Amino acid sequence: MKIKITLFSSFLLLSNLSFAQNVGIGTNSPIEKLDVNGDLYVRGDDIYMSNDNTSNINNDYLSYNDVNSLILGGNGVFHLHADQAKAGTWEIPSASISAKGGYFAGRVGIGTTTPLSITHISSGTANDAILRLEADTDDNNENDNPRLELYQDGGKVGAMIGFSDGSVNSGNVFRIGTRYTSIDSWTTFTIDAQTQHVGIGTETPDQRLELAGGGMQLNGAFGIGFTGEVPYNSTVSGDRARIYYDANFLGVNADFLIFEKTDGNHVAPDGGIVFTMKGSDNVRTPALTIKGTARVGLQTVTNPTYALELPNSTTVGTGRGRANAWVTYSDGRLKDQRKNIPYGLSTVLQLQPLQYQHHNSTTDENGLLLIDNSSSLDIGFVAQDLASLVPEAVYTPSDESKDLWAVDYTRLVPVLTKAIQEQQATIKRLEEKIEAIEAQLNKSK
Repeated sequence: MKIKITLFSSFLLLSNLSFAQNVGIGTNSPIEKLDVNGDLYVRGDDIYMSNDNTSNINNDYLSYNDVNSLILGGNGVFHLHADQAKAGTWEIPSASISAKGGYFAGRVGIGTTTPLSITHISSGTANDAILRLEADTDDNNENDNPRLELYQDGGKVGAMIGFSDGSVNSGNVFRIGTRYTSIDSWTTFTIDAQTQHVGIGTETPDQRLELAGGGMQLNGAFGIGFTGEVPYNSTVSGDRARIYYDANFLGVNADFLIFEKTDGNHVAPDGGIVFTMKGSDNVRTPALTIKGTARVGLQTVTNPTYALELPNSTTVGTGRGRANAWVTYSDGRLKDQRKNIPYGLSTVLQLQPLQYQHHNSTTDENGLLLIDNSSSLDIGFVAQDLASLVPEAVYTPSDESKDLWAVDYTRLVPVLTKAIQEQQATIKRLEEKIEAIEAQLNKSK
């Protein structure tokens, strides 16, 4: 009797399942064809959803693979197949997800259902869209860094954006690096997060902006403004050149724009500052040279001997200067131990004023003197001849192979004045004698 009841009950259950619209397991009110209230244990590899029973083309299914432990970090991977035949393999899924990674065959949208690129992140109509990359959350290894890597040409060319190398400023340096021929360079662009210094071509900038290994070109309308404190005003540690603004250079509110050359090896910098010109011939020509000795050379004079020196050229626009007046310091408070000069008429009578062709000269890259054939007619004295007569009026070079003799013609003014005075005294004595003779002749008449 029990057997009959069991068989009859089973028949009723199967009959009910055959004619039921929804089936529930663990629930009396299923809302789908199969409604399971509890865990589902699947012993196979696939869960298959068929939309086309005839052609088996437009289908979706979920598969699981744990054969190749190297896929996406291994240890089991779920694959999502969209619009594929069931014969498709897990190697070409639409998306794959594991505990250690993920793969998507198409575009991925985060916050958007219409991604316009491989990855499209949108915050919609409100809030910020923020992508956060974080590394070294326990702050115990500065070589663990967040960054983005952009590669092409098989990884031979690319760019890296982020933090790298914990040995530089404890890893607190943001960088934009570049890769070429598979070789990485992290000095392309650097921002020190601690000092906020920016470096181009250097990973250790010590200024607000430091350029290394190249120059800077500004095209179009541009300007550079200066304000604020004097930069890097500590002990000179090396060869540098700076342009900056100092609001109190010569006292309170005595502000200046400073061009500065420093040298970490010498008291007087061995270099200097040069302003150059370059024309269509691509030849760079110096216009103004300021040496580390604070001497100034104009045009081709790049190693001036004097505080201000022009080239030895007879050309008006090269070796000559013009002004309303040239004034020389001559304050009596500066002069003691005064005495008459030992030069006079006898000295002037020994001078040899000459007319001659004055040749131009330059120096080569080693500073050696070069006298060329160009010249012009001039008058004056020969410095070597004058040196024995009035040495105070002559500059004698320490090395004739690199420098020229020179005459300070203003120094001859006292000599000529003394000669005129002596000559005038002689004339006066002669006049007095003549007057005495004339007086005697008048008495004898």
